[in-house]
Amino acid sequence: ATLLTDDGLREVAEYADGIGPAVQLIADEPSRAVVARGLGLEIHPYTVRASRLPDGFSDTGAYMRYLFDDLGATGVFT
Repeated sequence: ATLLTDDGLREVAEYADGIGPAVQLIADEPSRAVVARGLGLEIHPYTVRASRLPDGFSDTGAYMRYLFDDLGATGVFT
């Protein structure tokens, strides 16, 4: 999770096009996604499962909209 700090994300942006954090890391700390996108990094969180939706989401579509529209994910690993 050290790479998800502001300094860590700046460092990653020097050599990578994106990050692939555990979905819970960015869902629990949405500011990490904001910083990553601000640095031009793509975000592909893992593991997104329809069978294990987090509290507050009743269907996969709503969860995907949250990940893509609210957190700025550019892809997901399932």
